[in-house]
Amino acid sequence: MKRFASGLLALGLISLVIALSPTTPATERVQSPTDDSESHAGGSTAAPARRDRSAIGRYFVQIDSPSVSDLVLDGAPSETETATIGPRLVAATQAAAIDEVTASGGKVLFRYSRLFNGFSATMSAQLATEIAERRDVISVEPIGLMKRTNSSSVPFIGAKKVWRRYGVSGEGMKVAVIDTGIDYTHKDFGGAGTRAAFNDNDPTIIEPGSFPTTKIIDGYDFVGASYDVLDQDASNDTPEPDPAPLDDNGHGTHVAGTCCGKGVPGKVGRGVAFKARILAYKVWGQGGSSSADVLVAAYERAVDPNEDGDFSDAPDVLSFSGAVPYGSPTALESMAAERVVDLGIVFVGGAGNSGHQTTDGQAYGLGAPASASGVIAVAASSDPDDGIASFSSQGPARGSHELKPDVTAPGVDIHSADRGSGDEGRFVSGTSMATPHVSGVATLLLQLHPTWNPAQVKAAIMNHAKPELFENARSEVPATVKGAGRVRAPLAARAVSFAIPASLSFGVQELTSSGVTQDRIFTLSNNDDRRHRYDLASNVSYSDHENGVVRPRLSVDGAPFSSRSEVRIDSKDSVEVAVRLEIDPRLITRAEEELRFYEFLPGVDGGIEIHQEGGGQDDLRVPWHVIPLAVSDNAADKTSLDLSAGADELSFPSEAAGRAAADLYVLGATDPAGDAFGEED
Repeated sequence: MKRFASGLLALGLISLVIALSPTTPATERVQSPTDDSESHAGGSTAAPARRDRSAIGRYFVQIDSPSVSDLVLDGAPSETETATIGPRLVAATQAAAIDEVTASGGKVLFRYSRLFNGFSATMSAQLATEIAERRDVISVEPIGLMKRTNSSSVPFIGAKKVWRRYGVSGEGMKVAVIDTGIDYTHKDFGGAGTRAAFNDNDPTIIEPGSFPTTKIIDGYDFVGASYDVLDQDASNDTPEPDPAPLDDNGHGTHVAGTCCGKGVPGKVGRGVAFKARILAYKVWGQGGSSSADVLVAAYERAVDPNEDGDFSDAPDVLSFSGAVPYGSPTALESMAAERVVDLGIVFVGGAGNSGHQTTDGQAYGLGAPASASGVIAVAASSDPDDGIASFSSQGPARGSHELKPDVTAPGVDIHSADRGSGDEGRFVSGTSMATPHVSGVATLLLQLHPTWNPAQVKAAIMNHAKPELFENARSEVPATVKGAGRVRAPLAARAVSFAIPASLSFGVQELTSSGVTQDRIFTLSNNDDRRHRYDLASNVSYSDHENGVVRPRLSVDGAPFSSRSEVRIDSKDSVEVAVRLEIDPRLITRAEEELRFYEFLPGVDGGIEIHQEGGGQDDLRVPWHVIPLAVSDNAADKTSLDLSAGADELSFPSEAAGRAAADLYVLGATDPAGDAFGEED
């Protein structure tokens, strides 16, 4: 089936992507995001019903033919054949569509072959419509735009304990940081460590002896210093790539320092995985805006740094502190991120800075690519009080209703390397600052457990997170704001058990009467060298409803459902655990029901608590989430009203849990069917 969002394509504009920290001078101490473009960015995606077909926009075009990663994951005959022939074959399948775009006045910007088969281009909405109708095209969709929105936090999450207890600090590991580039002259990354070294460096070329360093081993600038797609100057809307990923903004330097910086004694603390090597891919210019096609190009380079078609030199972890607000997991930048995970690379992304419902934000504000299922989506908290940050975006994922974010990490007043300062740091807040904490933890886990796959790394982090997080140090926050809780590196490092998937999503349940949900299943695995007993219990930990609307039950390996259970699992063996929710919508009050329609998305969440007995050391938790809605089941008792002789009545009888409601309007005009262009097509 072809995907063509006509309303969005007709808009010819592009939704905003936020880098998850505020735009501020390098010397300013940031308490919370203040840029209005961040908090209101989601509104820019609304499309009018009609739009001039000549409007110019930027689009992804996906070709109906396999990518190189498709060949690899489907078991290509040989790595050599995939590396040498695959990219050429993919490029050949794009040629016809590219020829039509360019012949019709469009301009191709990036071509993709590794994560998906396609390209990005600027073209009119009319031409985008025509390209979408080609037999060799799967989809055409608008491209999201990106705008930028450790010294105590690293030990707070337990990183130092992991260094000492297990002897891992990132040595031999590689992390790709996709951001504004990195100041590789800074001492935190093995540079000269002077202001002069930065100021005298031409950011468009690689100055002799400046890059790469022993710390930052590779990188690329995909956009150039002046690239800014959101200002009023159209002359800088086209990327001007160069080989030097020098940070001329500051965001990427701060992020990379938290994840993997070496540290500057007395000035900048060590990063979480301070011995890891970094690949720096620059996707933002000075102005702090970019576009999702640039982002996907950076993904492609990250999974194949030397661009030979062989993924064996890919990094262990990819870290991206940016987001398209209200992002969909089906957007191409999300699907490309999911493919990165399919290739065995841990992908960590920021949840976003759109806020949550208790801080005048909205549900579903969580951004892409964090909305992709396999990506570890990171919310922000403050340390040491484990309070949720007011700016941290709320899930669930738009469209799929999947429980997101996945985990929380410190993101308020984080001190890390300051671009252009030589050897100093600065304070910044944002989910951008939370994300590299988790990227660093994932790196430590992979060094300690080199056979773990991305799902196991994600599960270890989520299963052992601290679930108690608060709003204003008082009120418990929902799982759609905090995920599984705040990351605890030592507990994740010692894990011998996994619960996968690490969270359960029941989505929207619209019920006319009491009922049960479909079961959700996770696998509980014992990865230890001996048998263990596990005690399991279900609970509700948060509800937007006063009454007990939801009652969770669990079943181990087909046993009857109950609130508690136990099971013994042999070494290297596993069992299936089914979770069922019994929901009574009749307990939803009229006030709660009306609030849902006009102001608030209600939710209920809880967890499956798992305790390992018999000398074990694992206490796991699997969060679940549901949106229970009481709905009516009514219809009008007649199809028309006769008002010629006076008043008439229209009734809406209903015996369902939801209260019947109706609004009557006078028909003002009719519009015959015609050649419309927009969401009504």
